Amino acid sequence: MTDHDDPSRRRYRVLKSLGQGAFSRVYHAEMIGPEGFSREVALKFLIPDPQNDVPLEETQRRLRDEARILGLLRHRAVLGVYGLVRLQPGWAVVMEYVPGVDGSTIVAQGGLPTRVALEVLAEVASALHMALHRPAPTGDPNNPTQPLRLVHRDLKP
Repeated sequence: MTDHDDPSRRRYRVLKSLGQGAFSRVYHAEMIGPEGFSREVALKFLIPDPQNDVPLEETQRRLRDEARILGLLRHRAVLGVYGLVRLQPGWAVVMEYVPGVDGSTIVAQGGLPTRVALEVLAEVASALHMALHRPAPTGDPNNPTQPLRLVHRDLKP
């Protein structure tokens, strides 16, 4: 795959599927840039669903909004976003790849010890607090500290 929006013509090599949700599929990939540069990334693609009553254009707008918003956030519990690119078969968010196991594997193995679970919960709460209170880019020099007031609408255990 080639990133058509980037003048350096980065390429992406999909390594494996990481998971799928209602509107998107995420892959572990390698981003290959000029002069031998490479980085492991996650690519999040839209899934066109003919049964879905949300128009494709609206779903694409939501993906672009998600990428822009995530690009504003800086927190160790929030994935970094490297950009939004147009690839075949469509738009993709290029995100930080974090190796590890998914939650269902942890649950199947008996869950987390209480102390570790509380530490994870504290990190999630810290990230949500940051997203709610992070200053928004208002562009207004008279009110540069308007909070973003971002609320996550799809938290899962």
